[in-house]
Amino acid sequence: MAPLLQFFDGDNFALLQNGIKTKITLACVGTPSLEAPGGRQARRALREALWGKSLSLRVLSKDAYGRLVAEVFADGNVNRSLLTQGVAHLDEPYRRECAAYLLP
Repeated sequence: MAPLLQFFDGDNFALLQNGIKTKITLACVGTPSLEAPGGRQARRALREALWGKSLSLRVLSKDAYGRLVAEVFADGNVNRSLLTQGVAHLDEPYRRECAAYLLP
């Protein structure tokens, strides 16, 4: 059964499974805020990539807000998919660390 999802923007979401809410931010990628040009398109792309699918995570760390920083998989690497769709960019602080596995 797929978890319940809540989408905040194009690179942050929460999942509710077994009564536990877990906030997740996509590792290595950034998207515009909802108010910025492309922000709603990025959130829509994330929603379409995850909605109704089984998810798996490769957690890299936890951020200052308590969110899990992770690579997300649902029919492939979601982080990479958002990059190739052009709705996300490689987040500068992680460029060196993440370029090898996110870029084709």
